[in-house]
Amino acid sequence: MGKPDTPAGTRLDKYWDIASKYVVHFGRPRVPENLEDLQAFRIGGQLFHSMATDALEVFGRFLVSLESVASRWQHGSLIPDSARNPVDWRLRIRAEQATILRAAFDEGAEA
Repeated sequence: MGKPDTPAGTRLDKYWDIASKYVVHFGRPRVPENLEDLQAFRIGGQLFHSMATDALEVFGRFLVSLESVASRWQHGSLIPDSARNPVDWRLRIRAEQATILRAAFDEGAEA
């Protein structure tokens, strides 16, 4: 699963690229040598709303992809032992993660 090839994904990548030049990344230089090379940008409510909308769209696509590989857990409250049954343990964890993420996404989309 790579970067989403959508307009929202492209915009999020651009937001990240611009913002990342204003912070220090340990082990990887990102701030330009000449600070005049920094691209000016304006922030505010409209941009934040646009970013949040784009993030929800991209996250929604990620969630659909995750749900397609996360089987529904069919064994109720059973929590498999990770050492004795690692396959079922991973299936249970993945199903639970997908459920938690879906609930968070649905709540965020309603706001």
